[in-house]
Formats: sequence, C-alpha cells, structure tokens
Amino acid sequence: MRDQPVTRIMTVPAVSVAPTDTLEHARRLMAGSSLHHLVVLEDGRLVGVLSATDLVGSPATVVAGLMHPDPVSIPATASLHDAADVLASGAFHSLPVVDPDGRVVGMVTATDLIRLLIRQLPAPAHRAAESREGLTLVTDAEREHLLHRVLAAADLYLHSGQGTHEHAVLLRAVEKAKEGVRPGLQINRL
Repeated sequence: MRDQPVTRIMTVPAVSVAPTDTLEHARRLMAGSSLHHLVVLEDGRLVGVLSATDLVGSPATVVAGLMHPDPVSIPATASLHDAADVLASGAFHSLPVVDPDGRVVGMVTATDLIRLLIRQLPAPAHRAAESREGLTLVTDAEREHLLHRVLAAADLYLHSGQGTHEHAVLLRAVEKAKEGVRPGLQINRL
C-alpha cells in the first residue's frame, strides 16, 4: 500500500480560488463541495492554500489576506508513503499534487490518508466469541463504533485548529481502535 501512487486517493480536480476572490466565495465552495482546503491559483500557477480553519473569525475579505503562500506540494508520481511523511510533520494537513509542469492536478489531505487506513483495517468478526481466558472479544458493532470514533476524532482534530483537547481525544480513540482490531484483546469501557 505504501508504494502506491498518491493519485489513488487525491481529490480530483482540486477545487481552486484566486487570490482576489472573496472569502465568502471560498466558504461557499468549501461548503458546496464538503472540502476543508482549497488551492489558490494565479494565472494557473499555485500560489497558496486556504483552509477552513483560516476562515474562522478573520477580518480579511479576500483570499490573499488569509492564504498560506508558497505551499508545499508533491508530484503526482509521489507515493502514499511520501504524502504521509510530509503530512506527518504536522505543519499542515493538505498537499497540492502537481504534474511535471507544475500544474495542480489534485489535492491530498491527512483525512484522505486516515480514510484509506480505516479501509485497510481487517474486516470485523461475524460474531462475539469467548477467549480461553474468558475475556469477551470485540463484536462487529463495537469494532464499527470504535472505527467511527477514530475517524470522527481525527476529523475533529484536523479541522479544529489542532487544540490540545482534540489531540488527546484523537490519541485515546486511536488506542481504543488498536485494541479493537487485534483479535483476542479485551476492550476496556470508557
């Protein structure tokens, strides 16, 4: 999986705005497409990235006033592992994907990688079972609930300004999910 191309999970086409577009226009694009990041293009050239968290409470009126200029991008030939390495730095949560001529061909986000990870987790068991030690194993419903909590916590964290509380919630949810996907482990109730 890690050597597969980033084009496998990127959003295509990347939704874009111009630096001179209004923030209201950017909000409508994000809401209408259920996106949290937009690429900012000027004359077809990548000049910035705008995220939903940038829009919260800003007095700016145009995209240029809030965008992150000169964003890090990755080539369309990059692997999922390459994208994960860059996003793991924590400095940002989206990467424009560019072709050899520097044109934006898509966008990949940390959320895209988390969704892929969740899809790769083992299929749930068909029924609850008892281990030799008498511990109850994870049921289908519990596993589904745990995976849903991981995705919800990750989504909250990635789109909330990276607060300490959200970070802790995400870590707890990931640990619970790890317990839930390994056969034979007991789940401690919160």
